[in-house]
This record gives sequence, structure tokens and C-alpha cells, in this order.
Amino acid sequence: MTNVRSSDRNERVGQLFHELGTAIEHAWRDEHFDEAGFAAIAVRSFQSFNIPSQCALTDVLQWAAFTEHLPQQVNPESTFGDPPITVYRGRRFFIDMYCWITATNAIHRHAFSGAFQLLEGSSLHTTYRFTPEHRINAGLVLGELERQRAELLRQGDIRPIHAGDALIHAAFHLDAPSATIVARTIVEPQHKPEYSYSPSGVAFDSQILAEDKPLRRRLEALSVFARSGDVDRCCSCFETLLGQLDLASAFAAMQFAEALLQDQPFALARIERALSQAFGNESAPLIGALKEDRRLHTLKMKRTSVLDSELRFFLALLIHIADRATLFRLVREFTASDPAAAVAKWLSALHAQGALDLDLDGPLGPIVNGLLRGDSEEDILVSLETTYHSDEIAAAKPAIRNAVRTLKRDPHLGVLFQAA
Repeated sequence: MTNVRSSDRNERVGQLFHELGTAIEHAWRDEHFDEAGFAAIAVRSFQSFNIPSQCALTDVLQWAAFTEHLPQQVNPESTFGDPPITVYRGRRFFIDMYCWITATNAIHRHAFSGAFQLLEGSSLHTTYRFTPEHRINAGLVLGELERQRAELLRQGDIRPIHAGDALIHAAFHLDAPSATIVARTIVEPQHKPEYSYSPSGVAFDSQILAEDKPLRRRLEALSVFARSGDVDRCCSCFETLLGQLDLASAFAAMQFAEALLQDQPFALARIERALSQAFGNESAPLIGALKEDRRLHTLKMKRTSVLDSELRFFLALLIHIADRATLFRLVREFTASDPAAAVAKWLSALHAQGALDLDLDGPLGPIVNGLLRGDSEEDILVSLETTYHSDEIAAAKPAIRNAVRTLKRDPHLGVLFQAA
């Protein structure tokens, strides 16, 4: 019987990370601890040590569980990673391993430099460029977010982390569990705040409520009303509170309300109207961002019940990819098969699991398959005439055209049905 507590194996993992950290420390010291050079040093060190070839996620987890020499954890309360484990801690940088099961990263930037390597699993990695157009304050900037690159990362792949706007990205981990190793500087204050981004073009400081503790407590006080069933009083209090806040704090309060009242669409609409009344036209992009977040939340919740790596990959595409050409390219790269056929298979699988209300075995099936192939509306009608009598098609033509329009406007699946 294998002894998972083998001290030799466990301590070898700890020694491996100590050697990696020491190598980074020495190389960075030779460059006078210049933060601008840290990312390149981390990348070279990851390439040299190739940690995934020397230990697996299970090795790291067992070492962390049983070692008596676990480094001091940098942020034990952090929810970034499930869990995050500090495997090396130096004076000016540290190395973490992040385990991922269902957690999903928002689009974000960092106030540190470094690199990450995929220890186990695979992920969809997307990078973006943000062009600011209207600065509200340090915690809220409006502008345009443009996706630059979407790629599949496999075990062992390494990417640099550049502080600030030089890297705006998101990673959707496809396997459960997945794991990444991150070597990073502690903090580079000139690149704060660490913005998160809405696809609609809102950059916001996600730490506003963590840092403004009085505001958070005020919101928590209001949440008691909703959680005890008095939603009307909760909404009335939110309406009053929003009129007392600056726009960035109001947006943070609205995100709090979104989580609190996610199953109360009429209450959320009421609070959004109060935001609009309080801030006028400036609130429009924020309301758009909230609605987009609601759409993404629906897809992310589906992901929590899906463990199949192909289906998680498909949900990742629906969350992060907004154009059909890129989405189908990534499907072809991931499956080495016809993208339309693969997507149809995944739609059927999600329906079978109860995660999607779109039955390809029903009347919509031929229409969906036609749109996935890139057929026009007229092509679909001609194709249906090979199965149904022409009189039936003529009678059903308005309903078919309406179904095509509805599918193309679907907030979750519409990207699949864009013109090829």
C-alpha cells in the first residue's frame, strides 16, 4: 500500500520550490531587484525548472498537508484560488500555487509583475486592451475594452505577468481541478488599483467595499431586509442610499445588490432606475455593465454543475468570446473536428444535463444545425423542404423566420448564430 505521507517525497516538493525561489532571488538581485525585469526572470526560471515535469498537483497538496515547514501564507483569507497555497516566500516576492475547481476569474489587471505556469489541466486565456474615455475617479473609469488574443493553454505553458495595463486578461480553467504556479512581486503601488473590467467597457476597483468598511457595513445592514423577506423596504433604502454616494461607490453598491437580489429581477430593475435618476446619463454604461454581468453570471452558474472538460470549454467560449469566427477557430483547435458538429453535440449534452433549454431533437433542431453550418434563412427553408411538405413549410414560414431571429438575439447563444 502506498504511503501518501512519504516524508522523502513530500520534502522533495518543498525543496524543489525552495530551489526555484532561490534561483529567482539570485537572478533578480543581479538586476538590483528592478521590478521591470522580474517577469522575464520568472519566465526563464519556470522554463529552467519545468516544475510540471517534476511534481504533480497531488504531490503539492500532500506536501502542503503534511509538511512541518510550510512557508508563511501570504494571504490566508484570499479567495483567489481554491485554495491558494504559498509555496515559497522571499522578502521581495513569493510563489503561490492556485488550485481551481469551479472558480472563474474576472477580466482583471495586476499591481505586480511575475509569471504563471500551468501545473495541471488546461485553460482558455484571453487578453484585452482598455482605452479609457472618461475617468470618474481612481475607482471607476469608462472606456472601450477590446479583446486582443484568445488561446488555449496546456500543462507546462508559461506566460509573463506585466503590471498595470500591460496585461489585462482572464483565464477560464477547463479541467477540475486545474492548478497554476505564480511567481510574483509583492506589490507595485504605482499600478494600483487592480481594476476588474466589464466587457461593456467599465474599469472598476473591485476592492472598494473591502477598503470602505463603513459602506460595506451599511450595505450589510440593508441586506437583512432582503434576507428576511422585506424586499420592498430593502429597495427603498437602496434608493435613498444611492443618492448619498459618489458614482464609483454607487456602482459597488449596485454590484452588492446584484448578488443579494439575483433572483428578484423586478427589485433589481427598481434599483437600477434609482441609479439612473441619481446620476443621469453617466449611469447608462454602468447599467449596461450590470446587465452583462447578469448574463455572465448565468453562464458561470451553469459551469458549477458541469465537470466534463469539453463542456466547460464550451461554456468558457460563451463567456469570453464574442465573435463566431474566433469561437469556431478555438473549437477546431480544441477538438480537431468540425466546429459546427462539435457545438451541436455540446448543446445537446448541456440540454440532457438540464443546463440548457434548447432541444436539438425538437422542432428547433434543423434550424439550429443550419445556423451552425452558416446557412442563410433561405437555405434553411430550402433544407426543411426535403423533410416536410412544401405546404407545411409555407404555413410555418413566419414561425421559422421568428425562430431564426430569436436565436440570433439570444443573450447566451447568439454568438453561435452570427453570419459565417
